[in-house]
Amino acid sequence: MQIDHEQIRRLFDAATFERGVAYARQGRVLSAESDEDGALISASVRGSGQKVYVQEIALARNYNGAIRTVSGDCSCPVGYNCKHVVAVIIDHEGRSVAARHAPAQPRAATLGREHGLPPALAFWLDALRKADTETAEDPDDWPPTVRDRLLYVVAERASGGLFIDTMKGRLLRDDSFGERATRYDAARVLRTGPPKFIRQTDMRILRRINLLGLEAYSSSFAASHDNLAPGDIFELLRLVAATGRGRWFSADGPALRIADARHATVDWTTETDGSQKLRIRDEAGHSLKVLGAEPPLFADLSSGEVGPLEFDGPKEALSLLVKAPAIPAAHAEKIAVALNGLQRIRLPAPTRISADVRQGRDPVPVLRLFTMPAMARYGGWGRATTPTRLAALRLAFDYDGHCVPFSNRQDAQFLEDGKAVTLRRDLAAEDRAFQRIEDSGALTADELYDIHPGADARPRDMFFLQDDQADDGLDGAGLDFGPLPFMAQTLPELKQAGWRIETDPDWPFRFYEGPVEIAAEAAPRPGDNSGNRFSLGLRLDADEQHLDLAPLILGILDQLSFIDADGEDSSAALEAVLEDMAFYPRLGDGRFIELDASVLLPLVKVFLSASGLLDGFHKAEAGRLKDIAEALAGSGISFRAGPDLLALGKRLQALASAPEVEPPPSFLAELRPYQKTGYGWLQALSDSGFGGILADDMGLGKTVQTLALLADRHLHKGAGHPSLLVVPTSIAHAWRRQAALFAPGLKTLVLQGPERKAHFENLDDYHLVITTYPLINRDHDILMPRMWDTAILDEAQAVKNPASAVAKRIRDIRARMRVALTGTPMENSLSDLWALFDWLVPGLLGDRKTFRARFLLPIEKNADARAQAELNARIRPFLLRRTKAQVTLDLPEKTEITELVSLGDKQVALYETIRLAMDERVRRAIAEKGLAASHITILDALLKLRQICCDPKLLKHDNAASIDQSAKRERLMDLLGDLVAEGRRVLVFSQFVEMLDLIRTDIEARGWPHAWLTGDTVNRDAVVTGFQAGDVPIFLLSLKAGGVGLTLTAADTVILYDPWWNPAVERQAMDRVHRIGQQKSVFVYRLIAEGSVEQAIAQLQERKQALADALFEGPVDSPLSLDEAEITALFQPIQPEH
Repeated sequence: MQIDHEQIRRLFDAATFERGVAYARQGRVLSAESDEDGALISASVRGSGQKVYVQEIALARNYNGAIRTVSGDCSCPVGYNCKHVVAVIIDHEGRSVAARHAPAQPRAATLGREHGLPPALAFWLDALRKADTETAEDPDDWPPTVRDRLLYVVAERASGGLFIDTMKGRLLRDDSFGERATRYDAARVLRTGPPKFIRQTDMRILRRINLLGLEAYSSSFAASHDNLAPGDIFELLRLVAATGRGRWFSADGPALRIADARHATVDWTTETDGSQKLRIRDEAGHSLKVLGAEPPLFADLSSGEVGPLEFDGPKEALSLLVKAPAIPAAHAEKIAVALNGLQRIRLPAPTRISADVRQGRDPVPVLRLFTMPAMARYGGWGRATTPTRLAALRLAFDYDGHCVPFSNRQDAQFLEDGKAVTLRRDLAAEDRAFQRIEDSGALTADELYDIHPGADARPRDMFFLQDDQADDGLDGAGLDFGPLPFMAQTLPELKQAGWRIETDPDWPFRFYEGPVEIAAEAAPRPGDNSGNRFSLGLRLDADEQHLDLAPLILGILDQLSFIDADGEDSSAALEAVLEDMAFYPRLGDGRFIELDASVLLPLVKVFLSASGLLDGFHKAEAGRLKDIAEALAGSGISFRAGPDLLALGKRLQALASAPEVEPPPSFLAELRPYQKTGYGWLQALSDSGFGGILADDMGLGKTVQTLALLADRHLHKGAGHPSLLVVPTSIAHAWRRQAALFAPGLKTLVLQGPERKAHFENLDDYHLVITTYPLINRDHDILMPRMWDTAILDEAQAVKNPASAVAKRIRDIRARMRVALTGTPMENSLSDLWALFDWLVPGLLGDRKTFRARFLLPIEKNADARAQAELNARIRPFLLRRTKAQVTLDLPEKTEITELVSLGDKQVALYETIRLAMDERVRRAIAEKGLAASHITILDALLKLRQICCDPKLLKHDNAASIDQSAKRERLMDLLGDLVAEGRRVLVFSQFVEMLDLIRTDIEARGWPHAWLTGDTVNRDAVVTGFQAGDVPIFLLSLKAGGVGLTLTAADTVILYDPWWNPAVERQAMDRVHRIGQQKSVFVYRLIAEGSVEQAIAQLQERKQALADALFEGPVDSPLSLDEAEITALFQPIQPEH
């Protein structure tokens, strides 16, 4: 049977109850005896250490025995209803329950207890013996190590009553108190027990403060002391004064002392407004402070003394005199007559003063700017606890030398030539002046929310928040209200209008009004040992102080993100938005500076499209510095950078306008004009020391432009090291042939086959060493340690995956210059571009994580035009791309034809069967694992549907084996029949080698000669040469093996049997034919299964192409992502178009 703890818990505060329960469980109750009905308990409890406390407890119970009230006295410092009392009750009630439900058990004897004696008598005897042998500890002495003390600060409430605030101070070695004293919640001590620095005398004082309701935050005694017995307050002050730790008004105020009674005398004083007030003085003529107590007490604040105040007259009269209101001049005569009629109270009569009334006109506003104490509240509606200071504006009005506060609306009263003058105020004029303050954005006390003005506040005071108080800071950017615009703009207007401004020294909003200088400066970034990183600082110099303007400019730019930096009207838009705006940066000494927007406009214009430079820049971006210097010229903002950095910037800028350059005589090909420009760009890039991407469309001659550069480097300039060319395996010898044809002077070595190792020792004998991507891994010990003049990657999209082994290997290539050749620098994602530039110009686009956050996600997911513009600006000098449409070429027309092929009934039925199963499988995978983890499942499902579209025989499924129907294959044979009959030369591409096998079977059955090229083809050069020579009319190629690096201009027709996800791969296949050297019109056929997944893929291709175009041509119009809605579209039922 357990006791009801909740029944006892409600009788004590939570902390006391929990500690008492712990004491009971620890067996600290040494003895406990009660009367028969359990109403009175005598007990003893072991406290901290070996101290033993005695309790006398009275319990009142309900009819059912439940405890209703507890009155427990204890010898501990708390003294009443403490944790020891709780422990006794828990122990006593537990034993009572046990006694009712079990046989009685003998209670263990306690140490020192006399056998056979009652517990209280035994404890008394133990204590007596202890006192006989030990020196008792003085309960009011502090242990030597305890230096904290409780201070008692006596003050008056606004209502007139006294209160005592408790504070914790530190006793110094000279017995004085330290300067820092903190408020101490003494009420908690009465609930939980005292710490060591609070002694028994303190506990007696604290109990009395609590009993009398004199705590600083007492809500029960905030109005008056009418419930006190006469003399209670004086007795309490005696106790406080006896400690030597009483103070007046603050912890460092005068010490509280008790003095003898003084006799009060009364006279009248005349105030400046003509009113008269009673003054209480002692017989020596000292003014006394009369405290709100009964009987009245005086306080002499000059000495800190307090004592009784005596008066000749009825005792209650002095209390009334203390509360006497001021007597206006108009009523002085009546009051004098009334006082003369009093019988027992003898008072002097107030002076009779004549009165006059005037109308005030043209008041002069007087505005005081100062700070006042306040409290900041946090945690919702909790008590305000954090001290702060508020910037305050207080208005008054000067009427011909008489200043009246705006805090009240009463007419002004003053003495003039012995007359009491009442001045009627011009309230309408005053209200108009106050409206000027309100319109400036100043706040009323009600609008401050969690900040509460202190006792110094007056009605109609207005406030401004300081930097640490305002949610958004105080830069005031572009605002026409608030403290900074008020000081910079409104205040001069008020002075001009005749206002008198009085500014206290602590007013926080002060302005620097001297000259300023603004400069932009590029310098090496501190701590960067690579020499590649630079900082671009924007600095304001004023009064020998320096201020970083970059955060301000970036903040402005962030608000102007809606302006197209590359738009023709961007400059006009900026000027319109920033017109009449001002900004207020803050100097290190706290003063503000007003900067008109027109001063900052040149910087805003420059960095609208180059804000990324303010975060630091790579030296490869130095070309943009010239634009900054030119834009700031004549603006009054200077630009500084090192001469080497400016020279580099000039060279990089020249890349954007590379002229047509004639190749060296050793190069035998005749370059077209755009190819001469490309060669000139490569040459200028080589001189700059940076790498770059030649990204011309397939077929525009990237090979000859590169060979011209190599001829210049090795045959004309005599480079000291050979150059390295890395190519796909299939085109290594094609490069060798092109080099022999156009630059026969280049000594060229192709590293292929086992015999390549014989050349490892004499690589320096060659100008150009050609290797392949697969061999990079095998030969890295030979190729990587040595120095190369120029390292070139052809079909560089092969290293777009930075995690691949070959991508990691190429980063070890040591070369003076790096060049990437690719018509598709970005096939699937901007991460392709990062992988290339991380090799070409390491650090230009940051690390992979930074690039993803700064460019990839904003552009691909959110179509962020500013991020796109910033990326384009960074890579522009290092990427040269010309499309066929951009250059003047004598190329024949290319016609693209998309032919929708309707599947037969059996093929549709199979497609639907597999589609339903795959759709359910994909949905289940996404639900269980999420979209990101379901890619393999999705791609496998799509593969099966695409195989059905090509030919059911590709699908390894029982339902497909019996279907001999293939609509696309039949259409291909019809199309090839017509093309062969017309004498056309045809390339047929498929990504499925097995599909090419099926097509080859059909072609051979019809007796058509053909060529074949897949990844397994060994004699690739012979196959290509044979087709180019006209040996066969049809060339079957896998998209992967035949889509890059080949020139097949003998063909005039391309058939893409099945669509691929990436449109760039398809364009590469087309450009095997539509390139320089082609003389005939080119036709491209795409065979698409109508209404199927193939048609959905074609629509996704268009979106991929839009992203790629934005990289070279402008902003992204829509983001690229494959979400669940798009996946759902891929698994739609067959939907033939009508």
